[in-house]
Amino acid sequence: MMLPGSNRRIFTVAKHVGMAVPGKLPDGRQMVSRAQQEAENYKRFYGTTIPTKVLSDRLANYCHAFSLYWHLRPLGSAALTASYDDQGPHIYLSETNGVSYRYYGIAVGKGRQGIKTELERLKLGNLSCREALKIVCKCLIKQRDDTSNKKFEIELAWISDETNKQFVRVPKELAKESEDEAKKEIEQEDEDSDDMES
Repeated sequence: MMLPGSNRRIFTVAKHVGMAVPGKLPDGRQMVSRAQQEAENYKRFYGTTIPTKVLSDRLANYCHAFSLYWHLRPLGSAALTASYDDQGPHIYLSETNGVSYRYYGIAVGKGRQGIKTELERLKLGNLSCREALKIVCKCLIKQRDDTSNKKFEIELAWISDETNKQFVRVPKELAKESEDEAKKEIEQEDEDSDDMES
């Protein structure tokens, strides 16, 4: 039995950078450890925080190396890297095949296509982080397999002006409030669709 909060998939790499790891968790933790080393080495060598593009490219190269040699197993986890630096907020996806792209909004893993569709409909540049929390919760709950009796936990973290450009977990009260509002909206939509069918 898992305790709530014991199977974390969101990690802090540096004050201004955070990472979410879908896929195999041990491989994800290995990537987080590598990202933390890269950020620390960059800070020590250059005296400034690592740009997200540089970190993302280095992670992609690290993943790519595992697909080149016969004695290494390819990593089973991608890395979603979020940061806020002088150029503004960024989200990068470093894939296991060694490519890295920047996105405004991206989903990976099971159910990603439905979430991507929802994200494409939104005007992400016009949303505040608080507004986006509810939308993210709603997307995650909608894409959850209803036939599965497994309990699930929504992990939320953010980086914005509100957090002083630092990557932190969303406060529990706010996360719970956003999740409850999303569930209410989904129930309301279900009731409306049932009424229209009648």
